[in-house]
Amino acid sequence: MTLPYQDRVFDYKKDTGLPEAIQTGKGQLNAIPFFFGAMEFWFMGGSMGSVVGERIARLVESASNRVLPMILVCASGGARMQEGSYKL
Repeated sequence: MTLPYQDRVFDYKKDTGLPEAIQTGKGQLNAIPFFFGAMEFWFMGGSMGSVVGERIARLVESASNRVLPMILVCASGGARMQEGSYKL
């Protein structure tokens, strides 16, 4: 029997120590500031739910508003069917 979606998300949070399938931030490389995002495949196959989508959108918006480069490391297994069209 498959666990309910919320229970599986809770288990992935516990197992990986991460709140979601993406981590974002701001850094510097050779004194050049940039924004970055890295998807974590071990969190539900890196699948994209509403939280991941929102964080990527905010990442792009932050980099664009500040005219800074952005790096996104994608490791996604696709969209989360459990969230339906809300994730889009």
